[in-house]
Amino acid sequence: MAIGGGSGWLTAGFVAPLVLALTLTACGAASSPTTSPTATATSSPTTSPASDPTTTPTTGTAHTVAAPGPFRAPLLNADMLIFRSHPLSPGMVRRIRDTPGVLRVERLSLAQVSIEDHAIRVAAVDPATYRNYNPDAVAQFQEEWDRVAGGEMALSPKFRPQVSDNGYVRMGTSASAPQIHVGAYSPQIPGVDAIVNQSWVTSLGMQRDNALLVSTGIHTPLSIR
Repeated sequence: MAIGGGSGWLTAGFVAPLVLALTLTACGAASSPTTSPTATATSSPTTSPASDPTTTPTTGTAHTVAAPGPFRAPLLNADMLIFRSHPLSPGMVRRIRDTPGVLRVERLSLAQVSIEDHAIRVAAVDPATYRNYNPDAVAQFQEEWDRVAGGEMALSPKFRPQVSDNGYVRMGTSASAPQIHVGAYSPQIPGVDAIVNQSWVTSLGMQRDNALLVSTGIHTPLSIR
């Protein structure tokens, strides 16, 4: 990472693992997972995860956004993550987007949050478009994106021990910090540990649109940087 002028450039050629473990979670429920080549879903013992995922907990309309709908191509690489402590101006985003070799960009909000004495990097995203920058199995794991749109969190599996028994995580050290239900455990792109939808930006005290995800297509990130 090269940091200068209050901004950071995190560059990674994202290579998806051959098998991705994707897990839907139930509020306060645990069961044996049913495994497929691309996804592992947990639900109530009598429920088929492929056709009847566990009902999501009520989060309130304040943190619900429009359902993302089915996956829409193309699938993109998460080649570069650009961030700073303040919002990226429209002009800066436009200049990056128009740089020769840049295929597509995605705006998001990024912040570091403490959960159970572990610092994680949380991204507030548009579930309908951010999913395209994830590996194929994650991008097409429809239940995950529906749950994120419904106000839940998708979290890297390595932080599962930090989640309480009822499936919620407190987003900060203060007793008044908001709690978010973890709706799915799934691999995240480099530089991100968890995702929520954009309605959480204000509640979590995040800087809005302070990060940009860049796909460079056939070009190497180093040649664009």
